[in-house]
Amino acid sequence: MRNCLAKLIILAGSLGVLLAGGCASSPAEARDETPAPAPLPSVEAGTLRLFTRATELLDASDVGPDGPMRAGDQVLLGLVVRTGDRVRVRYLRLSVMQEKPDYVATNFRTEVGGEPTTLTFLSKLVVARTELFDQDAKLLADSSSDAPSTLMGLLHDAMEVLLKFQRGSKTPPRATPRQMNRAETEKFGFGLGSLFVFSGYLGDRAASPMTDLLWEIVDRPSLLSMAFSGISVSIAPSGQIVESARAPSAKVMRLHLDINGRPALHADITAIPRSRPLALASSIIAVDAVSPTDPTRTLTVRVLATKLGRTPPPAVQQLKPTH
Repeated sequence: MRNCLAKLIILAGSLGVLLAGGCASSPAEARDETPAPAPLPSVEAGTLRLFTRATELLDASDVGPDGPMRAGDQVLLGLVVRTGDRVRVRYLRLSVMQEKPDYVATNFRTEVGGEPTTLTFLSKLVVARTELFDQDAKLLADSSSDAPSTLMGLLHDAMEVLLKFQRGSKTPPRATPRQMNRAETEKFGFGLGSLFVFSGYLGDRAASPMTDLLWEIVDRPSLLSMAFSGISVSIAPSGQIVESARAPSAKVMRLHLDINGRPALHADITAIPRSRPLALASSIIAVDAVSPTDPTRTLTVRVLATKLGRTPPPAVQQLKPTH
C-alpha cells in the first residue's frame, strides 16, 4: 500500500504488498536457521480483567463449523493499548448485517516456480459492520462495507503451509529447500490474503479513532522520509510457526510491519482453523504487538464473545410418486 496509512489496523496490511519479497516462492531459504519466536509481552489475566463492560456489547460464546458467514454472525474483540503508564481499553464489535447474492473476484500477485502469476479467489459478499467502543461501551465509530464472506478467515491455512517449510531437527543438514507448488502457493496466498482483506474492510476508516490509537504503537516514519517518499507499508511473516495452547489446533505466527523500509511493529498473531463466526475476525483469537523501539508501547487483542446468526433450514426433498 502506498501513501495510505489509514489502513493500519490490528497489525496492518494491504493487498498490494501481499507476498512481497518472494516469500511464496521460497520461504524456507529465509527461515533456515530462524529460532522459534520468543513470546511478546502479554499480561493475560490482568488484560482480561480490564474488559468490564464486554457483556453489555455481546454476551455469547457460539462457535459453528466452517461455512459462509450468515446475517447475525458477530464477534467482539477487546483491545488494550499501553503507552508507558497509560492504559486504554477499546471494544471492537464485528457483525454481518446482510448476505448478498453477489460474488467478488479477489486477485493476488505472487510467483509459482519463479514465474509471476495472479491467483483469483471468487467469494460471496456480505455487508460487514464495524463498531468501535470506548472503555465505558460508548460508541466511538460505526461503519459498514462489503466483505468477501468465503475468503475471510483463511489465515490458519497460510500458517499450515509455512509450517511445512520450516527446518526441524530431523531435517538433513544438506537438504535443499524446494519452492512451493501451485496448490501450496494458492493455500498460502489466499490464507495470508484473507488477513489483508480483513485489514482492508476495517482499515478504510481514515477518521476512525482506532487509527489514532495505533499510531501510538507503530513507530512513525520521519517527516523527511514522508516528504520525499510518502508512506510505503510492507508486512511479512518471519520466524517459525509455533503451536498455541489457547485453543485446539491454534498456531502463532510473527509478523513484522515496516514503514518506508524501517521496522514499525512486531506482532504475534494466534489463529485457529476457519469457523463461524470467527472468520469475521480472520480466525484470529489473540494478538500481541509491540513497538520495535519501545517495549512499553504495546497492543493486546483478545476475542471476548462470539455469536452465530441464523442458519438456513435444510432443503426439503420432495418424493416423486411411484407407479
